[in-house]
Parts: sequence; C-alpha cells; structure tokens
Amino acid sequence: VVQRITVTDGTVAFSNLRDHVDNRIEGINADALVGADRKIRVTGGAQAGGHPLKFDIKATAPAPPLERQNVPVELTLEARGLLQAPLSGKAEVRLNGTVVMINGLTGVIGDGAFNGWASVDVASKPLLKLDLDFQRLDIAASPAAPQDSQGPSQPSSSSSSQPWSNATIDLAGLNYVDAQIRLSAAELNIGTAHFAPAAIDATLAAGVVKCAISNLGAYGGQANGELDIDISGGTPSYVMRSDLIGVRALPLLRSAAGFDKLDGKLQAKIAVRSNGTSQRAILSNLDGTVFANFQDGAIRGLNVAQMIRSLTASPLSGWQEGKEQTTDLTQLSASFRVEKGQATTSDLNLVGPLVRMTGAGTVDLGTQMLAFRVEPKLVMTTEGQGRAADPVGFGIPVAIEGPWAEPRIYPDMAGMLDNPDAAYARLKDIGKGLFGPGGLGGLGGGGSSGGGSSGGGLSDTLGGKLGETLGNLLQQGLGQGLNQGANQGRGQGRGLPAPSPSPAPTDQAAPAPGDPPSQAQQNSQPMNDVLRQLFNR
Repeated sequence: VVQRITVTDGTVAFSNLRDHVDNRIEGINADALVGADRKIRVTGGAQAGGHPLKFDIKATAPAPPLERQNVPVELTLEARGLLQAPLSGKAEVRLNGTVVMINGLTGVIGDGAFNGWASVDVASKPLLKLDLDFQRLDIAASPAAPQDSQGPSQPSSSSSSQPWSNATIDLAGLNYVDAQIRLSAAELNIGTAHFAPAAIDATLAAGVVKCAISNLGAYGGQANGELDIDISGGTPSYVMRSDLIGVRALPLLRSAAGFDKLDGKLQAKIAVRSNGTSQRAILSNLDGTVFANFQDGAIRGLNVAQMIRSLTASPLSGWQEGKEQTTDLTQLSASFRVEKGQATTSDLNLVGPLVRMTGAGTVDLGTQMLAFRVEPKLVMTTEGQGRAADPVGFGIPVAIEGPWAEPRIYPDMAGMLDNPDAAYARLKDIGKGLFGPGGLGGLGGGGSSGGGSSGGGLSDTLGGKLGETLGNLLQQGLGQGLNQGANQGRGQGRGLPAPSPSPAPTDQAAPAPGDPPSQAQQNSQPMNDVLRQLFNR
C-alpha cells in the first residue's frame, strides 16, 4: 500500500491551442501522507498567476465505495496577493455521479466567518454553483504593473495619482467553465474600496458574465447596478449601468481613481460600455453617458474667492496646498457624454455660499487629464445663493488644464485679448458689488447724505478704487500676454483702459456732536467676512 506521494517542482497546464490559452500552476511542491486509519494529509505550495499559494488539506476517507458517502475535509489556504488573510474551513464532500457536492461549508478568513455550500458538475463543461455568506471579506487589489515606455509621461509629485496599468487582464479561462454564484457580505473590502453590506448575483454561460448588484452599501449611501462582460470574442467587452444615491464622494473617488479634491454627497447615473484587455485600454475606449450631482461638500485644495485674487498676479500650478484651502459647495452638477474615453460637459454648474461657477470642458479618462474653461463669480453677500442680486463675475474665463492630480489654473488670455475693456469693467464691478447700492454692510444705502446728490458717494469711491487696484494687478500680471497679443495683430491699439481719476470729495457739513455715526462709518461684520474670503485677511 502506498503511504506517501511527493511532488517536487511540478507543473499543471491548462491549454487550448485553438484559443491560444495556456494557463499554468507552477512550482508545485506537495507531500501527501496516507495513514493506516485512512486519514489523508496533503501539504505544500505552488505559484498560480504569479501569486504564491500555500495549502494544508486533511481528510478521512470512508471505506469503499466512495460514491454517496460524506468525506469530512479541512482546508487551510494562504494566497498572498489574492486574499489579505489566511483562509481555514471545513466541509462535507460527497460524490454523486458526475457531481461533487460540498455541503456544510464553514470557516474564517482572518477574523471574518463565512458559511455556505457549493457543487461542481463535471459531466462535460464544468458547472460551478456557489452560495457563500461572509461576515467580512477582504480581497487584495491587483498590484499595478510597471509602466511601459509607450505610456504618456506623468508629472512626478507626491500628490499625483498613479496612471492606469497596461498589464493584460486575462479572462480567457472563463470560456471553459459555467457558473451560478451568489455572494453576500456584511462587509466587503476590495483593495482600499469599502462596501457594507454587499450582495452580488452572477451567472457565467458561454463566456458571458452577467452580474447584478442591489442595495450595495457604499460610503454612507447606496449603489445599484449591472455589469456584463463578454469574453466569448477576441477582446473582452464591458457594459455597466449604475445608480449611486447619497454616496460620499471623497473616499469613493480616492479609492477608484486616486482623486481626493472633491467631497460631498454624490448622486449619479452611469451608463457606459467599453472593450479592452488592460485598465488603460478599457478607460480609453469608454463610451456612454454620466450625470453627477454633488451636494453639501467642498472642493479641497482650492479657494475660489482667493483664486480670483491670486490669478490677477500669477497663475496657479496645481491644487493649493493645505487643508484650509477649500471652497464650500451647496451643489455641483454636470452631465457628461463619453466618447472614446473623452468625457465632455457643457453644463458644469457650482453653487456655494459665497461663490458660483459655470463652465465646460473635457476629462480624458485614459490619460487622467483635464481641459476646462470656467467662469467663477463671487456672491457679494453672506446671504449667499439665497440673495436675489446677481453675483459679480471675475470678467475673464479661467482655464483648468493638465493632470487631474495637479492641473494648471490660469486666466484665459485669449478671452482677455478679445475684449479687454469688458474685462476691466467687470473687475471694477467687483468693487461696486462690494460697496455699491445693496452691497454688504449697508454701505450702499439708497439715501445720500445731504445736498440732494443722487451719486454713490463713498460707495462709488470705494468701488472704483477696488476695481482700479484689481485692474492694475491684472495689468502687471498679464501685461506681457497683452503685448504679445498686440504684436500678433490681435486687438491692435487696444489695452486695458486707464482708471478714471476719482472725483474730489465734496465738502459736507460735519455731524453734530450728539448725532449717531452714519451707517457707512459703522464696522460691518458681514463685510469683514467677505473681505477675509477675498483677501485672506
């Protein structure tokens, strides 16, 4: 009677010459012991798909015949790179004709228990049926493959997200098995992505995977959707439909795309399709539509009010550093049409307590690049978006271009050169918005102090001075671009108009000693709040 079997550096190959399939389990080193009491133990290790495996199997064989008899089996498995913790379990295995039945399956992965059942019918093409419920399931994300020399260059920065991998995603083996799978988990972690709870129903037949996800708990919200993968052809194709409701955007975008500059409650509708054999190919071939609406959140690393002040002096390179640099948003929405990985929108709209912004542009999903043109506006009142008065615009479109981890933000020079007079007038309006009629702090009250004059008085003076200051800053920061535009024949003879001299103050009677100070002389806390937003003081 054979009591020991040893395998040293063995290989098991799964190949199909017609489909050019050749998958291997290599480096098999195993030791099988069979005791006189029919107890069997198999220990060893191997390499599967580049991942190391280590296993320990214990079983007790019944007296012949084996068919229709339960065989108790215990298994311990370590699969680094696939599972984040060792798996140990036990079950009753029974052979019923061509069907291997696995009943009473229980065990733990790390500190999370699971239970369920499985069966495999090997009459012809294997049919796997699996139903498992996990307390907690941790699956390691596939490590990114090194980038080849053909990939687009990315800036080296600690804040830069990693480019998509060009490593081949090999799904050809799914053509040689059919499956009916149901998985549920109180907590599911895939790499850095976290879901709780999770329920997934999937079928695999003739090389087509159909996966349905319902009521998936995702970062404080819910997700529902369907994913179809067709591997029957030469290149896998993908179709995804998904609804996100109340999902917190920051951890979702950070885990999915390495983007950590946007937070808020996200509602989204996604309907896309693609094909490809790598991450980059799939994202570059994406087609479909996406609608996204963020509420009650913030743009991290960018203070739009301070940006308006900064851009009059110099462009911004990358998102502003520091957690204190944020723009609160009440709502940010956009609808995208995606063609060949180019997601284009013409209705970007941001509404916040002190800012509004509209714009249009494109996100290149394959190369992770942005190309947007936006018009930021300031709401010159702490009443924010609830105020009836129109917000005051910067007057010059702002370009946001470059890698989405570190874009360059600068005034659109072409927009300035097209109409510099209007740009300067709009800057002057910023001052009037602050201090003009109906402005903050009551400085723009409708009445005039004596003399029956209908002019703005102090309001016009302060508004004009602020506009003049911003205009001068703009001339200093962008004068070179204007000169270049003039040399090229665009807008010849035009330039920013010289600020009008401020009128000399008229003599006014001094207030009586007992009179209260005028409204314009009082310190206004709402005005101070907005000045801090504008001038960081």
